[in-house]
Amino acid sequence: MRRRRPDGSIGWWILVACLAAGSAGADEFRIATEVYVGEANEPAVETITLFAGGLVYDFLQYDHEGVHREEFTIFDLQHNRIVLLDPQRRVQTTLTPDFVMDFVAQMKARLHESGRAEFADPKFELHYDGETRQLVLKNDRIKYEVKGMRPKTQESFRQYVEFADWCARVNALRPGNSPPFARLRINAELADRNWLPTEVVRTIYYRRGLRRREYVVRTRHRASWVLSQSDRRRIDRAGTAMASYDRVPYVDYFRLRQASKP
Repeated sequence: MRRRRPDGSIGWWILVACLAAGSAGADEFRIATEVYVGEANEPAVETITLFAGGLVYDFLQYDHEGVHREEFTIFDLQHNRIVLLDPQRRVQTTLTPDFVMDFVAQMKARLHESGRAEFADPKFELHYDGETRQLVLKNDRIKYEVKGMRPKTQESFRQYVEFADWCARVNALRPGNSPPFARLRINAELADRNWLPTEVVRTIYYRRGLRRREYVVRTRHRASWVLSQSDRRRIDRAGTAMASYDRVPYVDYFRLRQASKP
């Protein structure tokens, strides 16, 4: 499944997999996400993200080269940690928010230094339709089409706003992934409008020979304001994994030969 894409990564597919933790009095809710590539009728990636007890538990599922894979992410910002767990290898790694922010800051600096400022500070034309709750941001390289809904509570919205930004930053650490700055701009526009996204369509424009081509990824989100018994069993499974899996440095978790900085 992991074929080379125009942006050189599969990271945006799993961008929606990470949701950041809120306070001890945070709402309980879930977001189910399906990611479709091109005209496919079956999702390439599925996630279930659970907000509970001030933490966020994300459960990612996808197929890679015919093998079903999973990954769990636990955002526990109250204790200054983001834990990634790999059930296949039974390993985990812990990131701190400061480490993630430093990594992203260095990435931005390197992009400017290398003459690729358009990736560090992307500019978009913005079109907004308040009646249909549709937002379009585009430039010559990429277009985002976003549909949204009002959150049930402001607390759930606050948690989602944290999700969107931390998720973009964490995924920037994955080898080969795109910089997070375009997505951070999208997140800011959603936050300004008090929206939870229900659908995001990302179109990348690129050339192959003399022809201009498109690469489209569609992401659908479904929010529910009640956690099921199966959701709570997932939370228990993630807690058991965190207690039992071997701890490794993030470079080993991502299977890097040596530590690398952007």
